[in-house]
Amino acid sequence: PYDAYTQIYKALTGEQIGHERAGQRLDQMFSGKQPVSPNGRPCVLLVDELDYMVTRKQTVLYNLFDWPSRPNSWLTCIGIANTMNLPEQLLPRIYSRMGMSRVVFKPYTSADIERIL
Repeated sequence: PYDAYTQIYKALTGEQIGHERAGQRLDQMFSGKQPVSPNGRPCVLLVDELDYMVTRKQTVLYNLFDWPSRPNSWLTCIGIANTMNLPEQLLPRIYSRMGMSRVVFKPYTSADIERIL
């Protein structure tokens, strides 16, 4: 999960650095001290397969959902998971930072899969 820091930082800056340093720099970026992004636009972070980022301490998930909750943050985080009860499986400190809007997608039918292929 920590590689997410590297990927997010690279997408925002074009610079490739290690995950520890990227996490620190992202924390500074989203601290609210810089009220706008480097390009002056808000940032929407879409995290797919969020359920695969769950670890014992859930540090990465905590940061991903804490950064948008900070004053003057220009980050919005949208998580996609296959596990319907994922929010309930998270630590309270993470759960409290998540908006609880859920969009449920029904499984594909055989006909849907045929149309896709």
